[in-house]
Amino acid sequence: MSTSGGSFDHLSARARELSDDSLHSFLVFLKLYAEAVMAHVDLAPGCLVATVAFQERSVAHDVRVANTEMVAAWRARFRDWLDEIVREYRPNAPVDLEVLVDAGWSAVFGSFTIAKTTGRSDVVGAQLLLYRETIRQIFARGERLSQV
Repeated sequence: MSTSGGSFDHLSARARELSDDSLHSFLVFLKLYAEAVMAHVDLAPGCLVATVAFQERSVAHDVRVANTEMVAAWRARFRDWLDEIVREYRPNAPVDLEVLVDAGWSAVFGSFTIAKTTGRSDVVGAQLLLYRETIRQIFARGERLSQV
């Protein structure tokens, strides 16, 4: 399941179409993304991001650059969405948004490694849904700071 380009854009747009609230649309997006990944996880050859990162000397420079750009774009998308959420909701506890972004990154790509290693494709969706629940717990009962 691609994390950049059309499918990611489509799921983001769909989530925002279903809810104008930044928190709720992000939660919807994470649910849609988990469903999409679960439907295609068996088709994935493994985590190419990890392969490129750990085998960088074996991979062409342009592929490494594309990998770095994809990671940066993914992180920026989640950071922008989380920034939007904290403008509307006060977190229930202090939270470093960069760490929260990376937790999402780790949930997606780390779970592919676990799934391939253990043969348990359900791990990917489960980790995404756990990340979704983490976001919900951090913000859902927080004080609403603004009305959309």
